[in-house]
Amino acid sequence: MTTVYLGISGSSKRDQYRRTFAEPIDIGGELVSPALMTTFVYAEMYLPIFPELSYREWVLDSGAFSVANSQAAARAGLSLETYIEFAKRMRDREEPPSEIYTLDVIGDWKASAYNFKQITKAGIDAIPAFHFGSPEDVLVGMAKDHEKVALGDLTGFKVARNIMRDWISACFSKIWPKRVHGFGITSEDLVLSVPWHTVDSFSWNVGPVVYGRFQNFGAKTLPIRPYGLDLSMVAAHYLRLERRAKQRWSETLKECD
Repeated sequence: MTTVYLGISGSSKRDQYRRTFAEPIDIGGELVSPALMTTFVYAEMYLPIFPELSYREWVLDSGAFSVANSQAAARAGLSLETYIEFAKRMRDREEPPSEIYTLDVIGDWKASAYNFKQITKAGIDAIPAFHFGSPEDVLVGMAKDHEKVALGDLTGFKVARNIMRDWISACFSKIWPKRVHGFGITSEDLVLSVPWHTVDSFSWNVGPVVYGRFQNFGAKTLPIRPYGLDLSMVAAHYLRLERRAKQRWSETLKECD
């Protein structure tokens, strides 16, 4: 069934995550612990506090998009070699990630394919990623050879919403039934439009903290910036969206089993 991963990232947010995920979150009488995603860039910073958090699983991403778009993240030293060694260490933890995503190269499908080949050759069961603008036969090949594929974060390409929706639908039509992850896909219309296996959001807490924009209040912009405060009400919005997606697609997703 559909799972929404909430991204753990940014600097100096340990206390905020402790407050937000201190206990299961109430979504209309149901107590739910979220699924979390973190990256090579931020894992060392935040994994030490994971034992204090209430969560049901966590997954690892490379953080390639962050590195490409942030000088601070770029200083983390992400490379193919460092990511392979890091992924091995995470895989061998007492509480390992339930999924590990490949190190993709934004805008270069050939380099992404090379990285994925090297990662799997190193013995890591990673999930490949397909990005907007890459040849369609690459996607078909991924789906043929692997149990799950990820569709790249289109927000970085500034693609119009209707083009984004059409591209997602076209990808699903070519590889269904196949488990699919959506990078950065957490807007209600896109999450509910197709049977995603998983999606993630690293902007779920950026909106309220940086811009005062709260999804739990209908994406309204409010004159507050809750830096360091409990954002469980914001997280609850995504957990309710996850529940709606599960209700809509649970039977359809059985085709992927």
